Amino acid sequence: MSAMPYFYVITIQWVPEPGAASCVTSYGTYHPPRAFTRLDAFRDILARETKAAGLPEGAKANTLFFSLEPNALPEA
Repeated sequence: MSAMPYFYVITIQWVPEPGAASCVTSYGTYHPPRAFTRLDAFRDILARETKAAGLPEGAKANTLFFSLEPNALPEA
């Protein structure tokens, strides 16, 4: 487990059938393993959220927005 949790927001869009488009925005906290890079975290979050949106494994989804920041707020 990472010593620091992160907060993420991701918006993905996909084409469920020709001529249609679906979009979802998700958010949550993420605890990456210590050796993870930002790219690893992005890929992991994208895989989790496409699965949560009901897309079949390996389905293509476009990322419209992604943010990953430390979850803790600075002390005043």
